[in-house]
Amino acid sequence: MAAGHQQRGISSTERLAPGSSRRKAKLTSGTAGVRTHIPEYKTNLAIAKATKKELKKRGYKVIMLRTTNNCPLSNQQRTKKANKSGADIHICIHCNASGASARGPLVCVPGSSRYVGKKIFNSSRRLGSCLLSSVAKAVNKKSHGTIRSDYYTTINWAKIPTMILECGFLTNPTEDRQLNSSSYQKKLAKGIANGVDKYFK
Repeated sequence: MAAGHQQRGISSTERLAPGSSRRKAKLTSGTAGVRTHIPEYKTNLAIAKATKKELKKRGYKVIMLRTTNNCPLSNQQRTKKANKSGADIHICIHCNASGASARGPLVCVPGSSRYVGKKIFNSSRRLGSCLLSSVAKAVNKKSHGTIRSDYYTTINWAKIPTMILECGFLTNPTEDRQLNSSSYQKKLAKGIANGVDKYFK
């Protein structure tokens, strides 16, 4: 499991995907809460830690790609590390930014099998679907939907089922406060764990 971003972004670039000439910044620093002003990388790690606790309680082994806010690995390096970790799935925890009224969880999954192959394409999209419905139910919100795209470096280098979970919008003052509260983080963790249970059924 990967908590998105870290304390400092890495502006140098890396390839978007295997065989692609397109390049992107290795790592961006993320957004911050509009009301709490807590940076996204801190919120992501708090949610990931709560999720690890919940998953371990259910008997899963959890490998964290970062446990501190100083983890200067690029997006490509993080996914390659996940590929080699022995994990069955790779969940990337993020928070979103948009207008002040945007709310609810959203998932990002591959747009095609171009970079990841048919098997990972299908399983990543199924993982995303399982998590999105379970998290939305756990926090009692309508989901913000699914983004299907080949633009995410994190997904494009995957050799195991991989998806990005945007837990909510830090640009929404109410949701910002929720995302940064331990009680809401526990709800998210239960929703993620329910989604993982659903995926492996």
